[in-house]
Amino acid sequence: MKVSKVILKKFPHSILQISKTNIRRNITMNAIAKFTSTNPNGLALLKQNQAWLEACLENENVCHYFAIQIKGKESYPFGAEDRPFFDLEKAQIYLEHLQATNPNINYFISSGAFDTDAFDFDDENLPMWHRVWLNKHQYRIIKLQILKMTDSELSQLISNYNEIKIWQEEHNTKEICHCYTAQSFDDSNGDISISSQFTTNLMTALSAKIYFEKTMSNRNFRVICGLMTTEQVMGMDGKVNEELQDFIDQHKARLQSLSKESAA
Repeated sequence: MKVSKVILKKFPHSILQISKTNIRRNITMNAIAKFTSTNPNGLALLKQNQAWLEACLENENVCHYFAIQIKGKESYPFGAEDRPFFDLEKAQIYLEHLQATNPNINYFISSGAFDTDAFDFDDENLPMWHRVWLNKHQYRIIKLQILKMTDSELSQLISNYNEIKIWQEEHNTKEICHCYTAQSFDDSNGDISISSQFTTNLMTALSAKIYFEKTMSNRNFRVICGLMTTEQVMGMDGKVNEELQDFIDQHKARLQSLSKESAA
């Protein structure tokens, strides 16, 4: 794969400022759930409240959650194991595991949302599952902020932003697939190499870079771009993870769009 570096300037810290308030105190004292459901069927819950969830995902000021409760012994907000879930599907899988392990206990999924400023995203002393959940929200919020930026603002972050746009358009062909990834470049210090999943979207890779820098401030990251043949991309195994399958699907959609344009 031919790879070239995307030159990035430091991301303004002010855009990531979040009110630093102790998460555990706010959960019990100040957090207000916007929605709570006691539907034991997670898939039905998703269908019934899809609009609510989508609104939460697009809102920088709200952090949604799902939790597993025991009927009659409810413990709000994060359930019997004090474990918030970002994804309903993963909460459903864990619920099924608990139900199989403890068939005499009646579990169900609850859900809700909190104001973002109720949390301290920099608190490293949080319980592990709280940290995992907040990390996903932190990445989501960074991505929303990046997507709202104008070309002028993005050019202040990426010195060759306009060149990259032209490069991508020039390689928008049926034979070639472009890709971006955020990658560490300080591995000579003995650190483990870190990179984000391939994506067709520069903004997604930039969001990953900013997220990595925010959560691993002692490491250095950059965004790189490269080219793969369509044959290479279509030969990838999307079963490895959802992100890789998404990358493959993005290029399939791009190829279909090119075919429609040529047929018009």
